[in-house]
Formats: sequence, C-alpha cells, structure tokens
Amino acid sequence: MRKHILLVLTSLLIHAMQAQQKPASPVLTARDSVIMTLDEANRMFVTHTVRAGQSLYSIGKFFGVPVERILFYNPGKKAGALSIGDKLTIPLRKRAIIRFRRKNFNKKKYAPLFYRVRKGDTAYGIAKRIFKMPVDSLMARNRSLKNGIHPGQLLHVGWISLNGVKNTKGPGGVRPRHPLAGEVYRERMRFMKDTINGRKIYQQRGIAYWPKDNVQNGSLYALHRHAKIGSVIKVTNPMTGITLYARVVGRFQPRKMPAGTKVVLSPAAAGYLGAIDPKFYTEIEYYR
Repeated sequence: MRKHILLVLTSLLIHAMQAQQKPASPVLTARDSVIMTLDEANRMFVTHTVRAGQSLYSIGKFFGVPVERILFYNPGKKAGALSIGDKLTIPLRKRAIIRFRRKNFNKKKYAPLFYRVRKGDTAYGIAKRIFKMPVDSLMARNRSLKNGIHPGQLLHVGWISLNGVKNTKGPGGVRPRHPLAGEVYRERMRFMKDTINGRKIYQQRGIAYWPKDNVQNGSLYALHRHAKIGSVIKVTNPMTGITLYARVVGRFQPRKMPAGTKVVLSPAAAGYLGAIDPKFYTEIEYYR
C-alpha cells in the first residue's frame, strides 16, 4: 500500500506539471468508439488508449475511478510511467452509460459505446439484463442482429458523455454523507498509517458474504482468514465503486460459508458498500 500511495502522489505531481506545460488531449472525443466488455463476475470494463499529455489522474477523474483502482487492474503499469499508446483496463460505472437519446441530444458531445458479445449471450439477455433497455431498441441500433448474434460482435448500446463521469463519492470511494462515514474515515486513516509504516499489502478478489439473519447489528466489522486480527481491511464493491475500511475482529470457517468466500462482513458493512444480495464480488486489501 505504501507503494500505491507513493504512486498516486507521483501521478498527481506529474499531472500538475503537464497541465503547466501543455494542454492534455481529451480523454474521449466524438470520433472515438468506446468498446465495453464484461468479465466473469459481470463487471463492466473499457480499454483506454493513452494519449499525449494524459495521466492516470486525468483518466481516472474522467471515468470517476480512483487511481489506485486503475493500478489494481493494470498491475504492470506505474503512475508516472505512462506512454502514448499504452492500453489501460478501466472499470466502467453503470451510471456512465447513457442508454437513450434525450431531447436536444447533441452527438458532438458524446462518444458511442459498443458492447462486445460473449459466448452464450442473447439479444434479450444483453438488452434486458445488462443494459435494462427494450429489445426493440437494441435491434433498431444494430441491424446486424437480424442475421444472428455471435461472440466478438460489437453492438451499439449507448453513449458516454465527453464531460466524463460525475463522481458522487469522496476520496477513495468513501461515502461522505453516510451515517457511518466518520467511522470508515477513521479506519481509513489507520489503514494508510499502518501501510505507510512498512506493512506488506496482500490483494484478493472474490466473494464477500454477510448474514442477513443478523440485520440488527449496526457495527462495522469483518472476518478474514489471513488478515491480522485487530487490523483494518479495505474492501471495495466494484459494482458501486464504494470502498469500506473496517476492523478485522476474527476468523470464519470456510465450510460454513458459501464457496469462494474471501471475507465475511457485518450487515452494516455490507449496507455501506451498497450490497443487496448476501453474496457479492469484492476487491480486498489487507495485511498480516
């Protein structure tokens, strides 16, 4: 984590220097075609090609994604060492997608968004389950669907504003207006202090589970198999972009939990992350 913080600070410094030297290229233009994919957990991603004057900070700000999350999905990249033409995998927020043209829609202010079809996809599933739109709308935008659907096919599903994605979260994906924001912030400060002091950070991706039968518990806590008891664990819900910092209070028994469970959260912690289902995919950082 110490390296992550140094990389973020380096990125901010480089961004400021670039801004003084020359204007950066816009992240997107109306001539661009943005291609979106889904991973095995149905998380949305786009691939961005770095242009002159761009930094991780400017790219992250445009897409509403913290720099540390971009580094998480691009482990071979460094904040201060981007080159023109580099390809970055960027998590895409659902709210970034404009599915329908509104009144006075100006196509010069938007970039078209295309979805790359996966094996097993159907027009109905893409329209209804992924993008929450009528099948007729998808068919009207993509006449090629009359000839069938196949993996790798690109389907026009919407647009992205050239003004970028408005980020309604605080630093690091926290929720500044949430009743538990103060407690999360204090744990975040402790996590950063501990990791700056040389703690080795371990990363995981997997299922978080929370017991719905204990909804009256309003405490923030986590159970983890490897994190040091009493330490602070960082858990991000990639579907909402919200990050939680909570105290590790004990272990859990894998045999008593759903397969693939990496962390068990209190109901309050899961609620802070915006979780609805008792099992949801998360990104985790912890130390021993």
